[in-house]
Parts: sequence; C-alpha cells; structure tokens
Amino acid sequence: MSGSRKYSVSLPEDLAEAVRAHVGPGGFSAYVAEALEQRVAVDKLREIVADLGTDNEALTREEVEAARALLRHDHRHAIDAAPAAIARNAPQPVTVLTSDPEDLTLLCGLSVEVVKV
Repeated sequence: MSGSRKYSVSLPEDLAEAVRAHVGPGGFSAYVAEALEQRVAVDKLREIVADLGTDNEALTREEVEAARALLRHDHRHAIDAAPAAIARNAPQPVTVLTSDPEDLTLLCGLSVEVVKV
C-alpha cells in the first residue's frame, strides 16, 4: 500500500463505536483501511466474473465459490482469483499461460501448471 493520507468520513455512530471497541485505541484507521481493501477486491472480482460471464460460458457455482474462497484467504490477489479458481476446478491436467506467474502459481497450487509467456 502506498503512503497514508488523512480523510474525513461520516459513519453511523453505533458502527464506529463497535469498531473502536473491537480494535482499541489506535487501530481504527487500520481496521477501516483493511475493510476498504477487501471491498475493492470483492468489487474487482465481481467485474471479473461479469466479464467472464459475458465473454465466455457462464461460471459455475463451484468456480465462483472457489474464487471467493481464494479471496478470503488473501484479498490482494483479486485479479487472479477467478482464473485460478477455474483452473483448480477444471479436469486435470491444466496449464495456465500468463505474463505474471507468481500470484497464479501461489493461488493455483501444485495441481495446475503455470507457464510464463
């Protein structure tokens, strides 16, 4: 993540107090930042799923659930979650071609061959 900048936002008081009680003093901003990161990742996944659904055959429920599980594990890999989930659930053997193999290799595990092109 890049540097920090101060913003002013309005929140429901009961929600803000619940967060403050949960994280204690000094953890509020980090908690909100993490929540926003997760929301951005989910929004990106929704865009990916929508694109895959219009450009290709619709994703199966299993593929969508597998992508969600990958995001719950580590939301920083949102852009690779859907293709990794599809590859992991496809009949083996599977080879994925990519220009950036590091994240896909991490997300696909040993069951999928990831090749840099």
